[in-house]
Amino acid sequence: MKHKLLFALAFLLLATLAVHAQVSEEERLMSMGTQNALTLDFVEISKKDLMNYWKDYTKDYGKLSKVKKSDDYLLEQVQVLDISGADRLNIYSQVNDLGKEGSKLMVWINDNGAFVSSDGTPEAYSGSVKWLNSFAHYIRVREVEDELAQEQKQLEDLEKELAKLEKDREKYLKDIESSKKTIEGRESDTKKNKSDQPNLEADIKRQQKVVEEAESNYAEVRTILPKDQLKPIEKDLKKEQKTLAKMEKDLDKMKKDVVKYDKDIKKAEQTIDERMSDLDKNKADQEATKKQIEAQKELVEKVEKKLEKVKGEEY
Repeated sequence: MKHKLLFALAFLLLATLAVHAQVSEEERLMSMGTQNALTLDFVEISKKDLMNYWKDYTKDYGKLSKVKKSDDYLLEQVQVLDISGADRLNIYSQVNDLGKEGSKLMVWINDNGAFVSSDGTPEAYSGSVKWLNSFAHYIRVREVEDELAQEQKQLEDLEKELAKLEKDREKYLKDIESSKKTIEGRESDTKKNKSDQPNLEADIKRQQKVVEEAESNYAEVRTILPKDQLKPIEKDLKKEQKTLAKMEKDLDKMKKDVVKYDKDIKKAEQTIDERMSDLDKNKADQEATKKQIEAQKELVEKVEKKLEKVKGEEY
């Protein structure tokens, strides 16, 4: 986290340097020939980003439209009080890609047919420099605002991660409690089952004797009695056999239940072991995340102070 903090502070310093552009004056080719332009070079800012910043900055003055068959963009008949007071201006601009060095903004300001220059229109030039310095300051603020948003998002993500860890901990504790109840319940079921089995086994032995007697009785009379008298005896025999079969089935189920209860207990014990391990890891993760949150809060505070300072800078 310390490395991340140092990296972020280094990034802020780099961002400060990136937008610290100064207005220069030079002759540049545009849609109306070679004219005096005011230029600003921006380090580490791409042509695309600079163009987006310029569009955002100028939208309160008017619509920035593309000049046909030219690389120029035009703000037509707009008022910029610092430059010309209430008079209307045509402001032409281009953004050039400087590759690894960044990008360049070139601005031509046409005031009543004359392009603003330090020699020809010193007052308008001074106002133009102030206006473009305001744009550089606008980018500087935007860059720090974007950085603050990123750091705040990082803080939110860490806080969400901590909340998830806390929720996971509650789930692990519930799983352990549930598993303990399962073990308690299955141990009670096993005890009762093993207590009931001998009783059922005794009942089965008695029922076996009943069936044997019924079968013997049936064997003695089946060749003697007529069918109509034999039917009730057959019915009683089948009833006793059915009772015996059900009792044996119940006993078999009870034995299988004991095996199932044992598996349930072992599974619950395994769950407890796993969740105890999860709790140990969760505790360590929470402590680490809390430290990250505190460090991130410090970083957010630093960036907030940086933004406040940048907003208050003169330009």
